[in-house]
Amino acid sequence: MIKKIGKLIRDNVPEIIAKDGGVAEVSILDDGKFKVSLKEKLVEETAEIAKSQDSTNLKEELSDLLEIIESIAGTEGSNLEEIIAIKKAKKVKVGGFDKKLYLVSVTRNEQ
Repeated sequence: MIKKIGKLIRDNVPEIIAKDGGVAEVSILDDGKFKVSLKEKLVEETAEIAKSQDSTNLKEELSDLLEIIESIAGTEGSNLEEIIAIKKAKKVKVGGFDKKLYLVSVTRNEQ
């Protein structure tokens, strides 16, 4: 039985499948398709984070997300350290989420 998958996988998944008695058919993506697939994987992992029901699973999914962020940064000639530095600067400028603020509405005076 062949099960079609069609998604970006981690490097060791073919070996894991082989150890489980399966055969993985893989291809190597060009840079453009790799960038697109990373962004698709980002959406997939974000959905899994939203569905996480316990702390252990949430941490696993967050680690997957961090791996993807690091890979996306690498495709742009950056690294996680640079992204973290940008995050810190942005937190100083516009804040973080520590206060748990939820914007309900904004009223502006018409002039």
